[in-house]
Amino acid sequence: MVSDPSPADSSKPLSDVQSDVQPDVQSDILPDTSPRPNSAFPGSSPPKDRGVGDSTQGRDRSQARSQSPVLDEAKALILKEIELLVRFLDGAFTLPFFNQPIGIDALVGLLPVGGDVVAAVASGYIVVRAGMMGVPRRKLWAMAMNIALDTLLGSVPVAGDIFDVYWKANVRNIDIVRSHFGLPPFSLGKQ
Repeated sequence: MVSDPSPADSSKPLSDVQSDVQPDVQSDILPDTSPRPNSAFPGSSPPKDRGVGDSTQGRDRSQARSQSPVLDEAKALILKEIELLVRFLDGAFTLPFFNQPIGIDALVGLLPVGGDVVAAVASGYIVVRAGMMGVPRRKLWAMAMNIALDTLLGSVPVAGDIFDVYWKANVRNIDIVRSHFGLPPFSLGKQ
């Protein structure tokens, strides 16, 4: 005589009985820790299997690369804020006879070592705000390297001050941010 298995059947393991009776109660409480093949990050879905000869895969990647992130209202306000700071740091004045814009960064850089450190802190604020806008880490690192180069070479007496006038790390950094959002390069010209 064959009987219908029930939760009270002692010949069936407890785990089988529990799955027959009700779904696992803890699945609502604890995160799913089951292995996910082809998943780089927890919670992400595996990539779609398109087949070997499907040519749409390359096209999708190039389209994703060419699409710029959206510059919403909050990010636009941050961009305006850091553009004003860049204008102040790298282009507040124009050198007479040379028609070269200079900013507070180059003027404060005239003070030995401490001036370049103060300018680097102000420039670092631009990197922090760019991070808040969603600029990727590799671009933030490039921005930090621009600041480090500006600070190190700018701290050399006399030659560093000339370097500060022409290097303009902050303009380079705002161009990185603007290019991330698909915007044209920043200009120090009058607004």
